[in-house]
Amino acid sequence: MTEPNGNKIECTIGEIEKVLIVTTEDGPFYPDVWWTIVANEKTLIFPQGAKGENKLSDKIMNFPGFNFEKFMESMKCVEDMEFVCWTKE
Repeated sequence: MTEPNGNKIECTIGEIEKVLIVTTEDGPFYPDVWWTIVANEKTLIFPQGAKGENKLSDKIMNFPGFNFEKFMESMKCVEDMEFVCWTKE
């Protein structure tokens, strides 16, 4: 992932420890759904609709134990909330 300032943050799928969806009250004029991926002391945060999101989300949603109920709940949320969708066991 490349941040707006040009800093690159990288991790492998196997390094991912936790996946959260963070929602905000900022929509619809600003991004209001953010993927938050914690991996080996790194945190990758990117908005829904970011380039490459579909490819990565497809892989993440296939993780054993991915919580689709929490994911669907996050997609309906219009408040500032965090939804833990997956944690590495």
